[in-house]
Amino acid sequence: MVFCLALTLLAAIAEYAHEESHRASQARTWVTHTLIVMQRAMELENAVMLMEVDHRAFLVRNDPGFLASRDGYHQQATRILADLRILTRDNAGQRSRLDTIALLLARRVERMRETTEFSKRESIDAARAHFDPMGQNSIEPLRGAIAELDQAEARLLESRSLDAAERSRKLDWLLLLGPGLGIVLLGVGLYTLLGQLRRSERMGQDLACANDEAQRALGLLDATHDGVFIYDADTLHFSYVNTGAVNQVGYARVELLGMTALDIKPGFDESGFRRLLAPLLAGKVESLAYETVHRRKDGTDVPVEAVSRYAKSGNDAQSVVTIVRDISVRKQAEDERDRFFNLSLDMLCIASADGYFKRVSPAFTKTLGWSVEELTARPFLDFVHPDDHAATLAEVERQVRAGEAVLQFENRYQHKDGSWRMLSWKSVPQTGGLMYATARDVTESKAIELRIINLNRELTDRQIALEAANKELEAFTYSVSHDLRAPLRHIGGYARILQEDAVGQLDHNMRRYLDAISASARTMGTLIDELLAFSRLGRQPLEQTVVDMNALAERALIEVGDGRQSGCRVQVSALPAAQGDPTLLRQVWTNLLSNALKYSAKRGDAAQVEISGEQDGEVTRYRVRDNGVGFDMRYVDKLFGVFQRLHSQEEFEGTGVGLAIVQRIVSRHGGRVWAEGEREHGATFTFELPSAGIQPMEDMA
Repeated sequence: MVFCLALTLLAAIAEYAHEESHRASQARTWVTHTLIVMQRAMELENAVMLMEVDHRAFLVRNDPGFLASRDGYHQQATRILADLRILTRDNAGQRSRLDTIALLLARRVERMRETTEFSKRESIDAARAHFDPMGQNSIEPLRGAIAELDQAEARLLESRSLDAAERSRKLDWLLLLGPGLGIVLLGVGLYTLLGQLRRSERMGQDLACANDEAQRALGLLDATHDGVFIYDADTLHFSYVNTGAVNQVGYARVELLGMTALDIKPGFDESGFRRLLAPLLAGKVESLAYETVHRRKDGTDVPVEAVSRYAKSGNDAQSVVTIVRDISVRKQAEDERDRFFNLSLDMLCIASADGYFKRVSPAFTKTLGWSVEELTARPFLDFVHPDDHAATLAEVERQVRAGEAVLQFENRYQHKDGSWRMLSWKSVPQTGGLMYATARDVTESKAIELRIINLNRELTDRQIALEAANKELEAFTYSVSHDLRAPLRHIGGYARILQEDAVGQLDHNMRRYLDAISASARTMGTLIDELLAFSRLGRQPLEQTVVDMNALAERALIEVGDGRQSGCRVQVSALPAAQGDPTLLRQVWTNLLSNALKYSAKRGDAAQVEISGEQDGEVTRYRVRDNGVGFDMRYVDKLFGVFQRLHSQEEFEGTGVGLAIVQRIVSRHGGRVWAEGEREHGATFTFELPSAGIQPMEDMA
């Protein structure tokens, strides 16, 4: 009866323990899954913030290199979103949050790309004005959506961690109490059986009955998934193994019965194993629980959890009954957890309310320079900046006392070299005063933000200075327009009066002097007009429209006198349309064609001017080529400067402002202009305009 009760109890406990082990394994798997989702959520937030930083850095520095980095972080965020959709496919709430994040991210990227197009089409200042990082265009809704995703996973982590802990405790009690009780009963039965065997001659019939009962009991032991090993305490030879034991180590039952316990324990020698059993055999403990490794027949090792009890028969025979459970799945889950803990790029830690780190990931050493041993040997406040002590303690108190999670907290930690690193923390309180926390080094991003703030402040100062300079320029323009013209009118007027009233009294030289005075006054007036026109270009608003450049070039030719009437051959090819201000672009054609006709006039009938254009991807390019006197390329940098001339006034008339006006107009349209030439072999002037928004002329009809 004792055997039946013991074996029935063992079978029931084994089955129930197997089910609880499976549930505990599933619970730990879900905890690991939740940690992975939280890690990916943190990586998503990091990618989004780095994308935002690179875009703002582009707006500040106008460096296209930041655009490629920004787009790379956008691609990284998209990949992380795809991973999170797979990881949360069983969670409708998280899938809804991911849809919101994807929508907000798409809007943010669209806004960034619109800003980039503004910078190309108009100017970087226009792009900065278009991209308002505050208000309804703030990135905070996107960060808030990611925080909601992370908070939901944190709640899941807390629930699943508690469930896993509860199941582990239940399983521990089951493994400790259940098998122990069954083994005690089994030991009593075995003791009775051994006594009956010694009296076999007198109790043959009873022995046969007991043997049948023992066989039935052993059959029940074979039904359990756990391994049962019984071996002699002195010789360590196996006297019984069940089917679970055979399956665990891969040996046949007959092979195991000819082996000792040491033959399947690669980590022990005989003296070490006997020291392990000594408290059990001496009666100091009723049962001995430990984890070990069993060596399979194929040479592989399997981690096991063992509970051993001591059994003594009536003739002083000593046996050890050990129930062994395969914990490969649990070990694998623990290894995966540890691997995640050790390989995470973020700093992971477990801290206690006593002020010490209980565990830190290697990322702490990489970021702060301190070894794991150094970080866990001292209170964590020893590493915190003194000015941040009060705030850090307040956050710890909020977790320990109120049980509130910390989703965003920053403080400074000392690097081993003496410098300070700014860390951004997220922490979730656990039972027993523990805190599970992640930290990220945001020192560089904080420095970038500070640089951006300083750059914004510098830009504001420059804008104020620019406004002051514009006011001074307006004052100068007014002075030129009014104060300088009056003396010129007097000089020209009095020279003309002398020429008219004293014509009979003036000799040839005097009349030549008066002619030179009048011509100089007119030239000075022209220079003032050109200078005023040049200064007004920076303040004149652009009227953006699609411009027919063929028609504009023809009107400019008529305006400058159309050199074809003087024998110059002017060839105009089909010109692509442009986006810009038609009045200002006509001034570009007028100045370039005027120069071409002027500097090729000495060729007479051989003079030739060619006008051509082409669309090349994102730019539209126009050329004005002549076969005139050309210029020395060593002085090409002077061509577009105000009052810079490569030829004397006696050779060719001009003020030296025309090409400067051309450059100013083209630059305001977001384009560029350059020149190529050779002395006595003509010159070519080329300017480019952005092609964005341009449609072929036939499509605009």
